Amino acid sequence: MDGLPIRAPYTLKAIGDPAVMEPAPRIPGGAADSVSGDGGTLSAVAEDEVRIEATVELSAPEHSRVVK
Repeated sequence: MDGLPIRAPYTLKAIGDPAVMEPAPRIPGGAADSVSGDGGTLSAVAEDEVRIEATVELSAPEHSRVVK
């Protein structure tokens, strides 16, 4: 992450409607297929609360600009 190696297992947390987010990785050709193709497994769990414990400073946009 950010150029540093990380070890399995990996946990990805996402914020959104669980009815949409939970099945999304299983779309044919999607994340679940990629993970299983590399010998891994993928599972999704809906939680009532998600804590964001790490953030990064955003750099200035390179290919866009803010329009107000």
